[in-house]
Amino acid sequence: MTRAELVRFASQLGAGLRALHEIPLERFGQVTATSDGEFASNRDYVLSRFDVALDKFTGRGGDADLAARVRRYVAERDGLLDECERPVFCHMDCHETNVAVHRAEDGVHFAGLIDFGSAAAGDPVCDIAKTHYMARRGSRATLAALIAGHGGLPDDWRPRFELYTLLHAIELWSWFAGNDWTLWAGTYERDIKRLLGGRWRRPARGVR
Repeated sequence: MTRAELVRFASQLGAGLRALHEIPLERFGQVTATSDGEFASNRDYVLSRFDVALDKFTGRGGDADLAARVRRYVAERDGLLDECERPVFCHMDCHETNVAVHRAEDGVHFAGLIDFGSAAAGDPVCDIAKTHYMARRGSRATLAALIAGHGGLPDDWRPRFELYTLLHAIELWSWFAGNDWTLWAGTYERDIKRLLGGRWRRPARGVR
């Protein structure tokens, strides 16, 4: 797709995610066949995810000092997680290979989502952050279109978005390292450092 088509598609994808996010749930956490969440608050749920991800990070050979930096960073910002008071249905794995499309004469259109194995009751901003972070051709323009297409987010969504992007980077590092894909794990480690404010020429992919 051209850049213009990518931006249009991002807007459609944002609207598709919004349709999911209109579904309210009672508790935060993983959605399974037998549970729609186990945490009373978004803070408890997300901090639990950080704990699990960081334990895997160090257990699979990640830099312990970097993990400690992440814990300090999160502790200084965990109040942001209280801004989401009510969980909604989130896909939490919305990347290109999980998106169905329809080809028409005027281009490619969003048609739906598949693979709900990572579905969660959570913050829609977290879902959007994962979607943008994993986009192969994500940009400031596609992020703006994704946000505009979704609509309904508070004006101060950005700090939460960046905190969630850090969570996604750590979880993806752990997944790739656990599957011996060390090249990809190195990419996510660089993103973690950028998200923490390291001296890098480019911003982390999730905050483009």
